[in-house]
Amino acid sequence: MKKSLVLLLALCTSSLFYAQVSGVRTELPTEMVRNFQMGNNILPTNLVGTPFLDETFSPGIAQVKDKKYNAVLRYNAYADEIEMKDENNESIALLKRDYITASFGGNDYQILTMGDKKGYVITLEEGAYSLYKRHQKEFIPEKEATSSYGSNKPPQLVDDITYYIKMGDEAATEIKLKKSDLAKFLGEKKVKEYAKMNKSKLNSEQDVIALLKTLNAGVQS
Repeated sequence: MKKSLVLLLALCTSSLFYAQVSGVRTELPTEMVRNFQMGNNILPTNLVGTPFLDETFSPGIAQVKDKKYNAVLRYNAYADEIEMKDENNESIALLKRDYITASFGGNDYQILTMGDKKGYVITLEEGAYSLYKRHQKEFIPEKEATSSYGSNKPPQLVDDITYYIKMGDEAATEIKLKKSDLAKFLGEKKVKEYAKMNKSKLNSEQDVIALLKTLNAGVQS
């Protein structure tokens, strides 16, 4: 009986990935993670900026379908990877799958199909009308001085932010946070009426989220 119990515990343990970071116990199925394949290992040493939205690992939740796991995570916006630490303090990454999501640092991340590409987005509003934020880091190569009086500009990583809107099961569409773009997607009358009633310029995340929340509430009522 004791041998059977030991064998059972060993089998259960072998199917999970264990790590302890910042006092948070992480337990993830091994099929959820992979070695970190990071093209930015070759980033220059004089780089200005960081690949991460936040370099610090944050306690959060990794969810596989309907099952949740505690984890410590951070988002690499240059490599489009959600990282965590293994038991040897090495970086590994969550598998990029539609059914694997993550919540940490005040953001909810999921994989979204955007035309002919897929990648992580931050969910800003979700329902009949959904809004997603794609936050990447763009690499700008070093620029040599154009004269002897100037100086070289070091390579840098800069924020590259795009937004996507989605209605029901339709494909996600890239959109700019301005009234004219929203009117094209949602209907001019609907957008103008909302903007006038709420005295909203509809040119910020907060404005557009509020608009979509109102539309989603109307669909549910």
